[in-house]
Amino acid sequence: MSDQLSLSTLLRAVRSVCSHRGSVALCAALGLLVGLSDLYAAASDAAQSSYPSLRRIELKGTPADGFAVVALPPELTSTVPAGSYRLIRSDGREVPYVVTKDAPESKERRYSGQLIDTRHEPEQTLWVVDLGSIRRFESLELTIPQHQFRRRVTVEASDEPGGPFRVIARDVGIFDLPWQNAPGGRLHYTTLRLPKSERARFLRFQISTRFRYFRSLSLQGVTALSSLSRPGSLWTMNVPLVPMPSPASSKHGKDKDRDDENLSLYRLEVPPELAFLQLQLSARDLGFVRSVRLLEAEGLSSQLPHQAKLKVLAEGTLFRIADGPIQPPTKKPDKKDPTEPIDDEPVTGENLTLGLDEAPGRGVIVLEIANGDSPPLSELQVTVSGYGSRLIFPVSPVGNGSSAERDSQYTLYYGSETARVRDYDLAKLTDSLAKLSTLLPATLGPKQTNPRFQKPQPLPAVPTTGSPLETTSFRMQRPVLMSDGIELYSLLLSPIDLAFLRSDLGDLRVVDASNQQVPYVIVPHDMETRTELRITAEPSVATDKVSRYRLSLMHQGQSQLVPMEALELTVSSSFYRRSVRVREAKSEATPYATVLCSGTILRLSEEDAGLHRLPLPGHPVKELILEVDNGDNPALDIPQVLGVVSVPRVIYKGDAQNSYRLLLGNPSLGSPSYDLASLSQVLVDYPSKLASLGDLAQNPGYRPPGNYFQEGRMNWVLLGVLLLCVVVLLGLSIRLVRAPHQASEGDAPNEAAPSPPKSEA
Repeated sequence: MSDQLSLSTLLRAVRSVCSHRGSVALCAALGLLVGLSDLYAAASDAAQSSYPSLRRIELKGTPADGFAVVALPPELTSTVPAGSYRLIRSDGREVPYVVTKDAPESKERRYSGQLIDTRHEPEQTLWVVDLGSIRRFESLELTIPQHQFRRRVTVEASDEPGGPFRVIARDVGIFDLPWQNAPGGRLHYTTLRLPKSERARFLRFQISTRFRYFRSLSLQGVTALSSLSRPGSLWTMNVPLVPMPSPASSKHGKDKDRDDENLSLYRLEVPPELAFLQLQLSARDLGFVRSVRLLEAEGLSSQLPHQAKLKVLAEGTLFRIADGPIQPPTKKPDKKDPTEPIDDEPVTGENLTLGLDEAPGRGVIVLEIANGDSPPLSELQVTVSGYGSRLIFPVSPVGNGSSAERDSQYTLYYGSETARVRDYDLAKLTDSLAKLSTLLPATLGPKQTNPRFQKPQPLPAVPTTGSPLETTSFRMQRPVLMSDGIELYSLLLSPIDLAFLRSDLGDLRVVDASNQQVPYVIVPHDMETRTELRITAEPSVATDKVSRYRLSLMHQGQSQLVPMEALELTVSSSFYRRSVRVREAKSEATPYATVLCSGTILRLSEEDAGLHRLPLPGHPVKELILEVDNGDNPALDIPQVLGVVSVPRVIYKGDAQNSYRLLLGNPSLGSPSYDLASLSQVLVDYPSKLASLGDLAQNPGYRPPGNYFQEGRMNWVLLGVLLLCVVVLLGLSIRLVRAPHQASEGDAPNEAAPSPPKSEA
């Protein structure tokens, strides 16, 4: 992606202006801050200019297994193809995702507990309950037969009968009160809704006893309720309410049976056939109890609403109890059942959710509220929700400083008419991700307009060929496969490609059949991709309680050096909690095994998925050591480990009638310089078609440039010449050594012969 202004750059610019004294400089600094902040906001939305709409996704917390989930509302999934979304992180990187659909019939599982201990203390009563085994639950139903009480309950949980116990709910209200509008004149509520899903076997309840005259409550049973719905599958939608005339005020008379009911009727303005399964009320009133029905009316007329055919979708009692005085009963007490004093503990509680037995059909949805002698609820609002599609995506680890905040913010772009459906390799983990219960729930913000939206324009001026290229100096090649004529294409490299490229990616080229360069724009670290690693168990002694596995990315029998950003472990074992570490394997470059990541992996039931994501720093590594602390447990069964690598994307204009090759690996080559770089942002935003790559193989015309001993190979021609020269020089040396010895033996007789006589002058 193109470079974006960072917030720190903006602040430095403002500080430099504010360093000058005077109000003029201050005003200028403020104006500069506003202008540059607008530019920064625009730059963050410029990455996907072909999408007219966007929604922000906010994360809070650290995911246990490295994945987050957000529910997709029906108004989004019904109009946008699932694969045409684009999820962009705040640093501009595209994030892969999968979209799963949960079954709408999300039923509850109920687990009965057994009371194993009861203790009465001066200020509280203690109950200890055994659920039989470790259970997952979101709420608890207490069976208490007494009447006339308001109490506070604190719930603690543990996996062992003797603890340690942890608090899962504090000072939750339970009560049984006389109330005019409640069924039977009483409001009995002993359900404890927990803030989040919990896992435990033993539960300890602490029931407050404010005064000594408070009666002791008895517990006849406890039921733990667990929903089968997955995290992030529940979507919500605010629904407008349209008031309707009540039956008592109809022009065609009154129904004698309903004269005293004082009903309020509202029509829910929901999209046709919206399959919602839950309704939530909201009102300003501090305390109320109302009998509520949700009806589906067929043949409803504004003139004759009482003659419509009605179908009851749901009914129940919704209430809100405040700390104030208790409403006295309006009917006279029965002499056979005298009124008892109320053990009044100041508590609050409410239940404003109405569950539907079945999803609505095509009729008009009507909300009926029985007010009794009370006025209608004020500022009434309704939210409907249901189980539908979920968007699951990997998230970066939360670090320190501003980078952690940026990594926790994502933007979902949608609504493009020309966007191509993505085929992410994350889809191979869809089944495991759909079962994962440790997903971090994310919040989907309201719909916004992309300020940089513009309809994509054709690019006839983009060139398809460049200058000729000498291809013999490239070590590896991959064929490029296209099938859509002359189009703008994009290529995603594989992790193994990075092992043969320089860190700056400057030794990558796309050429046609005549070895003409094809100009391209490259987007580094564009998207996460996954590759399977080879797992080799390290030898260990019998007393060692640690399992070690050597992990490496193999190509042609050799480990390759690639920058890994995470490991994704698939564990077949169904119940475990283990501490794990990832180390960089020892080598000459790393004489000590450095710990790159440490954490805990957890799976407590077969309903969950044994999929865990371990973040890594992202620098190139050749081999990794995975350590698992087993304690006194058997070793885990780890059938698969995936290495997560952020790979670049190559964008070019090509013709499917021609054949293309991707060339890699030329350390002496300079980085390319194409005029196409001036259109980089346009090409990144333009919806390109995805081309595929063939198998990676050695370039058949490859000739090592200059270094005859490159990669352990020797030029045999030069070796022959060198050997010949050595033989010739050796022969000459032998002749030179032997030549003086032969000359001395031939000259010996000449020394004994007399010298010729000298002539006399």
